[in-house]
Amino acid sequence: NLAGLFFLYVGTESVFGGWAAAMGLQMGPTHHAVAGLMPSVFWGMLLVGRAMAPFVLRRVAELRVFLAGTALVCLSALLLLRVSRIEVLAVAMAIAGLGCSAVYPILVSWMVGRLTGSAAKLRSLAFASGNFGGATLPWVVGLVSTRFGGLRAGFYLVIGATLVIMALARRVRREAPPDNQAFA
Repeated sequence: NLAGLFFLYVGTESVFGGWAAAMGLQMGPTHHAVAGLMPSVFWGMLLVGRAMAPFVLRRVAELRVFLAGTALVCLSALLLLRVSRIEVLAVAMAIAGLGCSAVYPILVSWMVGRLTGSAAKLRSLAFASGNFGGATLPWVVGLVSTRFGGLRAGFYLVIGATLVIMALARRVRREAPPDNQAFA
């Protein structure tokens, strides 16, 4: 389950960071000058959110922050299905960056809490799974987008991925050792 979470999350993050400018370019030539800024909006908000995460996590349980962040990513992908203005694209990228900000650090803490002792050697598999997701999902989004005539079609995969991430996170929580407060 953790490997699946890493695969889907890192892949989803890479889709947003990698396809943000292309989404802006698809809005027409009048937006080409600003389209290149869309990845910066995403990565900038991800950085701001990561700076805020320790303060939020002192007050809110990890699972709630994780699920709320993933829900924001899903909301952003839904916005991208309908976006027609560059300003709305920037807002969607900001929401996605903020949503992604605490998810990966929480995943790492869950992994460290779950994979202890002799299972610790499995941590490299979780990280490798994330790398594979980061390489695979953006490619699949591009493939789907090409096949169905636009980048928006590829973001249906992102919506599906976020829903699976939320389901897997709940499953990982149920499987948590009883003395592990990180999953509370």
